Order: sequence, then C-alpha cells, then structure tokens
Amino acid sequence: MVRIFIAFVILIGCSSEVNKPYWEEGKMVTVLADLRLIDHYIKQHLLSQRDSVRTLYRDLLEEIHKVTEEDIEYHLNYVQSDPNIAKELEEKVQKLLHERLKILQNYQ
Repeated sequence: MVRIFIAFVILIGCSSEVNKPYWEEGKMVTVLADLRLIDHYIKQHLLSQRDSVRTLYRDLLEEIHKVTEEDIEYHLNYVQSDPNIAKELEEKVQKLLHERLKILQNYQ
C-alpha cells in the first residue's frame, strides 16, 4: 500500500522547484486520504466509466475541502519531493483511514 501511494505521488507530477506547503498537515492528510478513497472507488467502476467518475469524485473533493486541482498538485509535488515527508504522511493517512474504518464498523 505504501508503494502504491509513493508511486501515485511520483506520477502526479514532478517539479524542479518545490515550495513549502500552505495547507496545515491535518488538511494535507485528510485530502490525501480522500484521494486514496477516490482511487479505490474508481476501480469499482467499468473502465469506460472511470474518467467520468474520477472527474465527479475530484470535483466533490475540491468542493468539500475548498481546494483546487492546482492546490492538490502543488501539495503532491511537495510530498513527492522528500521520501521522508511522503513516508510520514503515508503513515498518518493509513492511521486516519483505519480510524474511519473502525467508526464505520461500529455502525454496522
């Protein structure tokens, strides 16, 4: 799972000039977790539907978190610029997703 996340971050974009993030860490973790969920849910759809579904989910993510596609790319570039940062954030994303899963299981 960690390898998938790191590969995803690297594929999103490479920038020769990476600046500091302007999101707080908590927001970055939440957005990254939601991006992970989006990728998971997209795989549940037919290949022919995935682009449309991805667009819908990404638009929803941008609306919920009050971010733009450019904001997301900027912060993904920051994360991929340093493997230590990527690993630290991945651990926090995993923890958040695990906590969300526990909450959902309590409602069943």
